[in-house]
Amino acid sequence: MKFTKEFSEILGINVSYSHAGIGVYSEKLQKAMGINLISIPLDKNKSKLQYPGRIIYPEYPKITSGWLLNRFKTRKYIKNEKFSLLHYTAPILKPIRDDDIVTFHDLYMFEKKG
Repeated sequence: MKFTKEFSEILGINVSYSHAGIGVYSEKLQKAMGINLISIPLDKNKSKLQYPGRIIYPEYPKITSGWLLNRFKTRKYIKNEKFSLLHYTAPILKPIRDDDIVTFHDLYMFEKKG
């Protein structure tokens, strides 16, 4: 996995495939705001699906799907990049900087019951 400096000031990080709700949202956000979108298929079991934006494939271990390992590795790679704004389209990672943006989906599980 390697990011490059060829992107503009805003970088979107996506981990969902194109037919998932978050993947569709990511693609629409890319078109509407003109952000540079990178999709990272964290799980090798879903790596062959279609993803929006530029796809960067991480390393997949032989034994597991790689999801947890790649989650932490992705954070390391992002931390080394210099962008004025990072927008995560799914809360897969704790934001690296205070001014990062995270879009949360499906908050129904936090709804107060009763």
